[in-house]
Amino acid sequence: MKAIIVKDELKKWENVCLSCFSKYQQRLPYDLLSSLANVLLDGTVFEIVSSLREVQQLEERNLSNQRIKLINEHKRMLFFYLFFFVFILLPVLLVFALLL
Repeated sequence: MKAIIVKDELKKWENVCLSCFSKYQQRLPYDLLSSLANVLLDGTVFEIVSSLREVQQLEERNLSNQRIKLINEHKRMLFFYLFFFVFILLPVLLVFALLL
């Protein structure tokens, strides 16, 4: 099973190399491609990536919650200022306008 995965990974790397533009193309030696495929088979790489994905998801959730809190706070402040203007400042200004 691992041999098939290594072969697939090796083919993927070869395709990446071959898909580069010809003037920028660097041929990676078979040994390097084989080493990269073996590293990908090692579970630690996948564990690290999985852990980083979890951290990213937690951070995105946290940022989303912060954004929602900030939006709600801005809505409350907008309501407060609207209330203040309509029920406090506007009547005072009308009284002053009538007195003049």
